[in-house]
Amino acid sequence: MDRPGHRAAPRQHPPPSVPPRVEYTLTELGATLLDSVTHLAEWATTHRRQIAANRRRYDTAHQDG
Repeated sequence: MDRPGHRAAPRQHPPPSVPPRVEYTLTELGATLLDSVTHLAEWATTHRRQIAANRRRYDTAHQDG
């Protein structure tokens, strides 16, 4: 079983509410990933059209039938 303090990210904080909801925060270790994840998201956004075109090309080439 997972023990508190042994998680990399995220940490769950269920505040009392109706209906129930959950808020998350990053652990200190998880926060070290923010720059990398931000750069990856920016790269994906910049190249989204090329990525989509490559997916279509791949799917067309690998269709069953």
